Amino acid sequence: MLQIEFFNRVDPTNGENHIDETYIKVGPINSFQWTYSHLRLQTDSMDYDLPRHNKECVIYNGIYFGDFRVCQFDSTDKMVETLK
Repeated sequence: MLQIEFFNRVDPTNGENHIDETYIKVGPINSFQWTYSHLRLQTDSMDYDLPRHNKECVIYNGIYFGDFRVCQFDSTDKMVETLK
């Protein structure tokens, strides 16, 4: 299992990045797919499409993130949000 970590928050109006320290971990996921219009997160039961904005960032829960990384899912980590 994997988890995805979003960081480097972006202001969608002017493109400024690192506007605050927002950092969100999401998981578990089985895989992900980066496309021209979205980032697809795949779980056992569903696929979740997170839209991209101007090919510069991904929108998760209304927050624009310029960077993400994928790593091993840590089930003991209390900071991980689960996809619903």
